[in-house]
Amino acid sequence: MTKNIELWDDEANYHIWGVLTDDNKVELTTNGTVKIKGELQGNKFYLGQQNDSIWGFLNGDKIELWDNHLHHMSGELT
Repeated sequence: MTKNIELWDDEANYHIWGVLTDDNKVELTTNGTVKIKGELQGNKFYLGQQNDSIWGFLNGDKIELWDNHLHHMSGELT
């Protein structure tokens, strides 16, 4: 069953939406146009863009992510 992802960027104070599919694929949308794709392996997120990497963890339904500039994003599966 596909689950929705809702994240908050702690510094920029904006929301990031996305989905986690049954096959552990992740797609996030930051502002309606920027899409970040990746996957969940075990409890670790591996997300990438052309210039940036994003990584993090899933603990229950709570998500913690960081980018290569150490911006922190937190949220949950709904």
